[in-house]
Formats: sequence, C-alpha cells, structure tokens
Amino acid sequence: MGMSTLESQQFAAILEKKLYEVAKERQKYGELPDPVLALYDNITNSKRPYDEFIQLSTIGDIPKFNGKFTTTGLHQGYSTKIKQERFGVMVPTDRDLIDNENFGLIEEIASGLVDGCTRLRRKNAVRPFAFATSTAFDSMESEEGVSLASSAHKTKVPGISTATGFSNSGASALTPVSLAAARINMRKFRNSQGIRYDTSGDNYAILHPDELDFKVQEILGTSKGLYSAEGTKNVQEGKYKHINSMYLSDFSALSWGLIDMNMVKKCLKWSQRITAEYRTTVDFMTMATMQSIYEKHGYGFIDWRFVYWNTVI
Repeated sequence: MGMSTLESQQFAAILEKKLYEVAKERQKYGELPDPVLALYDNITNSKRPYDEFIQLSTIGDIPKFNGKFTTTGLHQGYSTKIKQERFGVMVPTDRDLIDNENFGLIEEIASGLVDGCTRLRRKNAVRPFAFATSTAFDSMESEEGVSLASSAHKTKVPGISTATGFSNSGASALTPVSLAAARINMRKFRNSQGIRYDTSGDNYAILHPDELDFKVQEILGTSKGLYSAEGTKNVQEGKYKHINSMYLSDFSALSWGLIDMNMVKKCLKWSQRITAEYRTTVDFMTMATMQSIYEKHGYGFIDWRFVYWNTVI
C-alpha cells in the first residue's frame, strides 16, 4: 500500500531537510581559500546588476612654489563595468533510488552540486589570465577596450606618450633571466600622467600552471650555481611568492605572469551576488527528487598595472 498524502509530505520535508544539511556541510569545503581567487577584491554587498568603477588621473609632479599655487586639474580615466552572470543547474532523481536504499547517491548529488559551484568560481578566477591577450571579456565592459596583457595600453590624459611604460605583455618562457626581466619591466610601469608607477614595495608573486611548478621551485630554491658552473649566488633565491594553479594548466602549460601583490586587490574585482544557493523539493505526482544549485557572480580588472604576463606558445 502506498503512502498517504500526509506521509508523503512528511517524507518530502525530512528528505529536503537532510539534503539541505548535506549541502551546507559541503559548502564548508568550498570556503577553503583558493590562491587565485584570493587575489581578487571580493565585493559581497552589491545590489545592482553590475558594478561600475571610474578612475581619475593621478596628480602630476608637484611644481615649485613661488608665492602662489599652480592650479592643476584631474582627468577622468577609463570606466569599467563588471556584470554579475547567472549560473545554475537542476538534477532530477527517481524515487526508486530511495526505495532501493540508494539514498547515499542522492546525497552525493547534493555534494556534487555544491562542489560544482566551488569549481566554477575557481575556474572563472583564472580566466582573465588564461585569456590575458583577448578583449572578449566574460563579464566586464572596458572603456579602454584593451586586453589585460597588451603593449597598447592607453591614457586619457592629453599629451602623454605611451611609448614607454604602458606595456605589460611578453612572450618569454620562464627562466631566471625572463623572471628578472619581468620584474624590471613592471618597475617601469607608468601611471596615467606618464610618471613612473611607484607601489612602494618589492612584493611580487609568480602565477604559473602546474607544469611549471618544479621550474619555479628550482629558480627560487637554488642558492648557488643555478645554470652556472661557477657557483654564482642566485640573487632570486626566495625573492618571490609563487601561486601554482592547476586550472591554468587547462589553458596553457607554459604561460606565466608576475603579480604585484601590493596592487592586485586594487585592480582585480570579484562581485559575488549569490553563492551556491541550493534547493531541493519532491514532486508530488512522481515522488522524484529535484535538486538545484544557483550562483551569481562577475569578475574582471579595472587596471592592468598589477601584472606582467608572458603568453608562451
């Protein structure tokens, strides 16, 4: 004899409560820090469909005071919009899974949905780097209209030359020499006024795919004789942090970049509107269990001066 209506409602309520607890418990694993996602400035209080960032030009060199102030003005810089994109999926499961005591499989689906959202965020976090030379942005609109890594960055301040200090793009494989060159190039970046950009620090991290992990450890961990028979001191030993991303490996095994850790959160923005919203219900007519997950977030960069990226083919 089948269940009565009251029994069916009680069963559905118990099942939904149990699966919700499974999903919430699984979310704790997703809260463990991800090294690439941690680079972003995380905006969690946004109530708009997009976040807009408008830059102002920096102040130029202060002129000599001759008894009267020299008047200077500010120029509006480029604007960037970061839109929240929606993600979601629903998985139906037949009542037979419970009748045949396969409830554990339904719990695995709940865990899998939450894991899928966690993986989605971590994969999306690497996309600005994986597509650093592309202007086909995922969830942002850039007034400058230039890729993250480019030799053609611009300024809206009139009369400023961009011939020097406005390129953050290279194509060099990772070696001690190319690593040192990336640092030097970053320290030559110029601001919107064409003045050398000073972040008041020497705090850099190498962002790289998993395939380059041993190469990075070799460069940073060798005291003397790195590619030298004379035992010359390796001045780059321990100089940089390094961030190993397996998700970058899905796009390139050779491309890598140097990150200014003092600048990165001012430039990389992550707007998290809804995080892994899990729901479950039991269909009254079929007794099928419906599980869904819904996520809403957006990401992008509002300035390029935090990275020097080498796209290696």
